[in-house]
Amino acid sequence: MKKKGIRGMIDKLKEPNNFISGIYNYCDGWCERCSYTERCLNYSTRFEYGFNEDDDSLENTLDSVSEMFSDLSGFLKEEAEKRGIDLNEEVDMSDYENAKEKANSHPLTTKTYKYFQLVNDWFNSRKEILTKQTDEFIKSAELGFDEEKIQNNVNEFQDAIEVIRWYFTLIRVKINRALHTKFENSYDDEEFTFEQVNTSAKIALVGCEKSLAAWKTLYDYLKEDEDKILTILAYLDKLIKEIKEEFPDVAEFKRPYFD
Repeated sequence: MKKKGIRGMIDKLKEPNNFISGIYNYCDGWCERCSYTERCLNYSTRFEYGFNEDDDSLENTLDSVSEMFSDLSGFLKEEAEKRGIDLNEEVDMSDYENAKEKANSHPLTTKTYKYFQLVNDWFNSRKEILTKQTDEFIKSAELGFDEEKIQNNVNEFQDAIEVIRWYFTLIRVKINRALHTKFENSYDDEEFTFEQVNTSAKIALVGCEKSLAAWKTLYDYLKEDEDKILTILAYLDKLIKEIKEEFPDVAEFKRPYFD
């Protein structure tokens, strides 16, 4: 399965006009909708270890993860020996743990988790509504309505569902990471900290904004569920404002290649 291994993938970074160094640090992980996959080391690594193969079974995924970590472990040991680094040396994790606790208990983390719960509960309880809307599209086609318009409606509806599903878990993760980095005192480089905090917060903010637009699309189609969707829209709108308040630079912050 493996062709080059971790070292080979890293060496490839040195080749001109090849990978864009660190581009995966700025994205939302939605490779299927990214125009930079051919220049992304992270995406190529997925192929290197078989994550993108036709076999997406749990067994194959676990085998790929195991192979990748085994290779990475060997690479790190080799590099540590070269640089005289003792990987068994105890590290003071107190600052990390304190930052983690503050991030986990922060009101914004709680609110993003609440959004996750709202969306998860909505999808779990609205399966019949979604199926009914799909049936409506099919009936319209059978009745001879404009096929192109119907297909556009189907694409718009499905895209809204996909956007909401992709971001509703990611938003919480990225906000927690932004807060954790913000509270951790072990970073000496203020510029690095500023970038790391705002990158994570910006991904969450963009996810909220795209989700807001997607929910508005569903609102237009799912008339019988307007009240519930309005509740989610209002919550998401407030969440966007609070993210901007907690991270005052995030709205103007530009991620390389993505903003």
